[in-house]
Amino acid sequence: MASSVFRSFWKIAALSLCVFLLVMANVYAEPWDRWCEEGPEDDYAQIKTPQARLLKMLLDNYGPKGPRPVMNQSTAMKIGVEAKPSSLVKFEEQSQQVVIKSHIQLLWIDEQLVWDPADHEGIESVSVSTDDIWIPDLTVPESTGESFESRNNMIATVDYKGNVQWYSVAVTNTFCKLLVRYFPFDVQHCNITYISWLYDMTKLETAFFYDPDDSVLEAFEKNGMWQLTGIGVDDSVSKECDDCGTYSYVTFTLELERSQSSFFMLNVIVPCVLLSLMNLLVFFLPPESGEKISFVMTNVLTLVLFQQLVATMLPASGDDSPLLSTHIVTLIMFGCIAIFWTVFVTYLYYKTTPFPKWLYSIFTSFRCLYRRTEFGKQEAKARKAVRTEAGGGQDEEDSGVPGRWYSYSGAKRRFHCFSCWSCGKKSPAVSEEAGEETTKGGRKKKPRLNFDPEDQRLWQETANFLDRCMGYLMILCTIVIYIILLKNFAGHDPLSYQHSNH
Repeated sequence: MASSVFRSFWKIAALSLCVFLLVMANVYAEPWDRWCEEGPEDDYAQIKTPQARLLKMLLDNYGPKGPRPVMNQSTAMKIGVEAKPSSLVKFEEQSQQVVIKSHIQLLWIDEQLVWDPADHEGIESVSVSTDDIWIPDLTVPESTGESFESRNNMIATVDYKGNVQWYSVAVTNTFCKLLVRYFPFDVQHCNITYISWLYDMTKLETAFFYDPDDSVLEAFEKNGMWQLTGIGVDDSVSKECDDCGTYSYVTFTLELERSQSSFFMLNVIVPCVLLSLMNLLVFFLPPESGEKISFVMTNVLTLVLFQQLVATMLPASGDDSPLLSTHIVTLIMFGCIAIFWTVFVTYLYYKTTPFPKWLYSIFTSFRCLYRRTEFGKQEAKARKAVRTEAGGGQDEEDSGVPGRWYSYSGAKRRFHCFSCWSCGKKSPAVSEEAGEETTKGGRKKKPRLNFDPEDQRLWQETANFLDRCMGYLMILCTIVIYIILLKNFAGHDPLSYQHSNH
């Protein structure tokens, strides 16, 4: 009997559990069925803002970002490029690198980002991260590092037709070949090219969509050394190789003019001009001062210092050399010539050997210059005294007849005729009043031109005369060099010079 009661208890407990489960199933049956019947649209409905809901829908259906976002893959995408330089960050002339900060805008059509505004509460545009969509793979061939060192905006704007606009501020570090022939009055042209790295012209075309105007130049931040004077734009195609096809690119050419030319004028050019004039003064400095060589050596060393100063400002490029450096090297050459000439003149000035006849003949041949020397002036006085004693009014050298004896510094000499510009065929004949001397062997000594103990004075006059002649010649050469230099600086055209070197 106890067993029958136990079995009845278990039957009642099992029946009660089944009833409880049926009740619970009826209670939770409606929410379960409702969760199973919900679709994607009900999931988007949980997003509160309509822009976020639309963006979620577009990105869920976007797919991979690698392929070009066009329905027909044979269609070439068109990319609009706009680059407005805002400031010159750095211009390293030694390495020929320029760092430019620019405002960049890219435009293209993404056919996967299209919707009907009527179905989305009239929304016509949304903002999307560039990490979630396809962007053009534009690069800068002139870049010396990364194509874009920094981008401060990774958000693009998309409208309902699929037009994507991406604004960004980028810093580019590019190579810019310097043409320094007219330094420091030079104008540099630096190129920034935007070209696709993967797609040729059949897949992607680039073009600029604005013409640079004066507003871009006015908005450009002033730099202490360089000034933006012009912007040129060129969109063309480039054939890389026979098997690679043609690539479309857009090149922006920045015209940078050195704005601190007055700095170099005051600190380099003016001192060089003054040193070149000081080089000329050495030829008019008397040898007996004892400072001629040290004076010209100081000038040469100073010019070498200026040449090194200019060299440190320019790149070590062998394509062209600055006119200023060439001018300084020419002045250094003139200084070296002045050193050699000063040594030669000093040697003549302190020479004590007898003055040779042939040198006196040459010396007196240049009559117009000879009369201006101290020696020529004293000889003219002696001739005048001889004419007065003879009672004749005509100069014997002008009449062409043999001259008379006259005294000069205690020595007796006779000149038949002096060479001059009109009668330069005859040379002076010299004879001694007491006759010719003979040596021990019976051979006759050739008479010297001047038996006066003051032969050194003749050498001094000759040295001064030669020094003045070289001084006049160097003045003429310096004037010619400065005329050529000014003509080159005043007549150069930056554009033609740029095209001829590229």
